[in-house]
Amino acid sequence: MKLKSLGKVFELDPENNFVYQKNKKLSRVLIDFINITLNCFAQNYNIDVHSIYLRGSCLDRDVVDKDTVDIDLIIVHEDKSVQSTIWLDEKFHPEIIKKMEELHGFSVLPDIDIQYKEIFLSRMDIRFYSMKIWGRDDLSISTIRRDIITEHLDKLHDNKFNYCILKIKQAKKDFCLMTVRVSIKFFYRTFGLKVLVDSGVLTRSVYHCHNALIEKYPRYSNELNNILDLFLNVESYSKQQIIDSLDQMQAVIKCLYYGKPSPYILKVCYK
Repeated sequence: MKLKSLGKVFELDPENNFVYQKNKKLSRVLIDFINITLNCFAQNYNIDVHSIYLRGSCLDRDVVDKDTVDIDLIIVHEDKSVQSTIWLDEKFHPEIIKKMEELHGFSVLPDIDIQYKEIFLSRMDIRFYSMKIWGRDDLSISTIRRDIITEHLDKLHDNKFNYCILKIKQAKKDFCLMTVRVSIKFFYRTFGLKVLVDSGVLTRSVYHCHNALIEKYPRYSNELNNILDLFLNVESYSKQQIIDSLDQMQAVIKCLYYGKPSPYILKVCYK
């Protein structure tokens, strides 16, 4: 797999704001994939939905095709009896994927967050990246000031660091290739995004986040390139190679978080 410059890039306007114009008409294929996914949710979850949001590459690119990895939806609810954040159970993925392929000859992974309303409201960055496609009040936002998003990311940084470490541990335990990729994507969108916002750019693109980290931290360029290679080619790695690479990634994350190099970074080179 090759790294592509996917994902929308936002630059500051004259008022020091990032602005996302979301009045988009969705393609027929994307609408079909959304409906298949939401029908599965409705059949298997008894949750009163407040609103539903599309985000990620499907929204940024206005299209879903064979280059699309997944479809990102957020289902927002107000049911206090439901855990604040859950995900559509992976056991439903084969059914959804089969229906997508039957209808259009290809499929994408369904990545569905089910969030309590107050949790969604607290995530200013996610609300910016999201567009309401169904429901009552529109909780998304289309404009955000640079100082506000910087403050928001700083406030979340400690929790995101801990979550990065947790996702790596989960990936090593479950040995699921999708979980490995998710953990790497989360790493880039935690540390790379902060670097980009500081330079006046806002994007969740792994391509741009990786390049920003390489430019700011050239001493870790080999390790960062190893992380990227794992993200792109995880299917070609053995179990031990994945574990070794994730250990190296964890060391890099700690170096970036604490702001100092570690003598314990593993030297991993399989390519």
